[in-house]
Amino acid sequence: MDNLIQKINSKISQMRTVRERLESRKHINGTLWVSREKGRVVYHWNHDSEKRVPLGKSDMKLIRALAQQEYEAKVIAASKRSERLLSVFSKRIAKCIFPEDVYDSLRPDRRALVVKVDSDEEYARQWYEKNRRPKLPYKIGTAAYLTENGEYVKSKSELMIANRLKARGILYVYETEIHVNDGTKMRKPDFMVLNKRNRKVYFWEHLGMMDVSSYVSDTVLKLREYEGNGILLGRDLIVTMENKDLPLDIHIIDDMINAFLI
Repeated sequence: MDNLIQKINSKISQMRTVRERLESRKHINGTLWVSREKGRVVYHWNHDSEKRVPLGKSDMKLIRALAQQEYEAKVIAASKRSERLLSVFSKRIAKCIFPEDVYDSLRPDRRALVVKVDSDEEYARQWYEKNRRPKLPYKIGTAAYLTENGEYVKSKSELMIANRLKARGILYVYETEIHVNDGTKMRKPDFMVLNKRNRKVYFWEHLGMMDVSSYVSDTVLKLREYEGNGILLGRDLIVTMENKDLPLDIHIIDDMINAFLI
C-alpha cells in the first residue's frame, strides 16, 4: 500500500515538473486552424479577433510553433485534471483497511489465537496440510533420491524438479493419488503443485524414458486417461520429458515454473 501511494505521489511530482516547464514558455497569441481544400492541407492563423490569416510554406516555423503550443496546452490541462484525481485517490486509498491490515493491527497475544484470513501463504499452508501424504520410508534395494523436503523420489530428474520447486517457493505433494476411468483406476502423478497467486492446482508428470517404445505407449495411455478425467495438457497438466541423448535441463524446469506456477 505504501509503495502504491509513493508511486502516485511520484507521478504527481513528475507531472508538476513538466507542467511548470511548459507554462514558463513564451506564449504566441492566437491558434492554428487546419483544414483541407481541394485535397490539400491548408493552414490559417486565428490571431486574436482578426480574421483568419492564411499561412504558407514560408510560415512553417510559425505553423509548427502554434501546433506545439496547442498540444502543450492540452498536456497542461490533462496534467492538472489527472493531478486532482490522483490526489483524491491517494487520500482515499490511504484510509482503506484491507484484511491483512486488520490482522497486523491485532495485539500479538490475540493474533496468536486466530488464523489470518485469505492470505496466499495461509491458503497454501492449509492446502499442503490437506493434501500432503506421509513420507514413505526408504526401501533397501530400490533407486531412491532424498529431496531437500526430506522425501524419497525415484529418479535424479524427479530430484531436480522437487528441489527446484522448493527453491522457488512452490509447494508440492509427491505422488498424490487420483482416480481415473470413472474411479476404476488409480494414477500417481509425479507431483501435484500449487500456484499460490491464482490458487490453481497443477499436476506435473516427468516422462523419463521417451526412447523406450513400451514406455511411450504407456505414456500415451496415461495422458489419455488424464484427459478423460478432465486433466488437460497445458491447462492442468505440466509435462517434462527426456531420453538418454537429451537429459532434463534445469532451465526447462524453471521455464515451466515461470509459465505455470509464478
